[in-house]
Amino acid sequence: MSWVNLINLLGGLALFLYGMVLARDGLQQGAGSKLRNILGSLTRNRFLGVGLGALVTFLLQSSSATTVILVGLTSAAVIPFARTVAVILGADIGTTLTVQLISFKVSHYSLLFVFVGFLVSQVSKRTITRYFAEALMGFGFIFFGMQVMADATGPMRDMPWFNTFLASLANNPLVGILVSTIFTAIIQSSAATIGIALSFATSGVLDLEPAIAIILGANIGTCATAILATLGGATVEGRRVAAAHIGIKIAGVILLAPFIHPFADMTRVISSGDVARQIANAHTLFNILLAIVFVPFTGIVSRVVEKLVVDKPSPEQFRPRFLDPTALDSPPLALANASREVQRMANIVEQMIIQAFEPFEKDDLDLVEKTTAMDQKVDLLDKQTKLYLTHLSKRQMTPVQAREEYELVDFSSELEGIADIVCKNLMYHAQKRIRKGYRFSPEGLQELRDMHSRTVEHFRLAIAVFTSKDPALATRCIEEKRELRKLALNLRHSHIERLHKGVSGAIETTSLHMDVLYSFSTINSAITNMSYRILEWRDAK
Repeated sequence: MSWVNLINLLGGLALFLYGMVLARDGLQQGAGSKLRNILGSLTRNRFLGVGLGALVTFLLQSSSATTVILVGLTSAAVIPFARTVAVILGADIGTTLTVQLISFKVSHYSLLFVFVGFLVSQVSKRTITRYFAEALMGFGFIFFGMQVMADATGPMRDMPWFNTFLASLANNPLVGILVSTIFTAIIQSSAATIGIALSFATSGVLDLEPAIAIILGANIGTCATAILATLGGATVEGRRVAAAHIGIKIAGVILLAPFIHPFADMTRVISSGDVARQIANAHTLFNILLAIVFVPFTGIVSRVVEKLVVDKPSPEQFRPRFLDPTALDSPPLALANASREVQRMANIVEQMIIQAFEPFEKDDLDLVEKTTAMDQKVDLLDKQTKLYLTHLSKRQMTPVQAREEYELVDFSSELEGIADIVCKNLMYHAQKRIRKGYRFSPEGLQELRDMHSRTVEHFRLAIAVFTSKDPALATRCIEEKRELRKLALNLRHSHIERLHKGVSGAIETTSLHMDVLYSFSTINSAITNMSYRILEWRDAK
């Protein structure tokens, strides 16, 4: 092979991989935001789950992206893990549809796809149309890159060492499986690996038998993304999804590897004489056979995986639960993950507010320390969520997605601020009261208790506003803040009246009483900020 052919091979590979990324991103941006809801509501039937898994994976151009959705749905208890097995099998079929598409002989029209896709993406005013145009442009680069690689590898037919290597793959498929597994794990796309094999077949240097070994390895290697993600502290549901995926793939490869030659003969019977088409059909047939074998036993598979991958409590350091880095290539999925983490943060802050009044009623410093420790968790989640969204900002997002990202950052900051008020203000005053032995008057204590209860309910209303984005709820939240402001003012007047009457306990706790009221008022102001944002965005439309 000359240097010119080598440069053409590498350049064609770059165009091919770039086209895969462009097509995947365009389809994900165009259709990805609704796919999570589809999977969440329509996977009750295992056969329907297979079909949906295939469709969603074809649209996302990534079985890893489908796996990320499944991890999120199981983590949020939207669907049980047992249902995901059928969707995984369907996702494996969905990845083969891309290979079927790129095996068509349309390289002569590849640059037309690029031109039309580019033209539509520039002139169209509809965002979703531009995304699908970019996907079309991506497929154009895929077809063009494959043709460039095929032309560059043509001379390899006359190289004795290369023919010897291909013969060894046919006679010893384990070598081909291993090489293909490693390569696919590196580039994180089984369709890309098999697409390269199609280019070799088009140039006449690759036959079906060694190509099947490459197919088997690519099917194992594509699981690497999910496996690596679980090493970063995924939930037990995430580990189970990854384990089921890799387990099914390895079982299928073990069953088929000894019968590569009969499998190749069967593929030739149902295919044309074109080797590229035979390779695409072999890839599809393998995954269909996997589904046929395992779909009747999805319940058994899920129970085995649940027994092997258990959720053992451990004293590990507290950390984010939903910020899966493999989802960053898909803004809808990444935003859903970040939203779940912010909801988790909100649950912790809510618990902090609920517990905040106990140290004012009980002389127990452990209650103060317990609440203060929760503030450290909120700080960690706030920092990690914003860092996660910072990485997402480098991806192309729709205006709606960019606004959702801003909402998440904004609400996370508000939550962190509220947690700081509870920790640095309320817990400071509670600690001071306990150490100095101060006692509120019965009337003063009841008034503070009422203010605390109203603040808890106000916070829960703010969470509902964040979740629903409902302007009516936002207006109600703002009105509640005004009522709480009036309540705080009335409670200050009541305390001053007790001072005038010389009520026992009112004098020595005056400063403390006013500081606690002020802290609750500050919390209620922070609670309302998100509601103002919702109304501002509504008015800006």
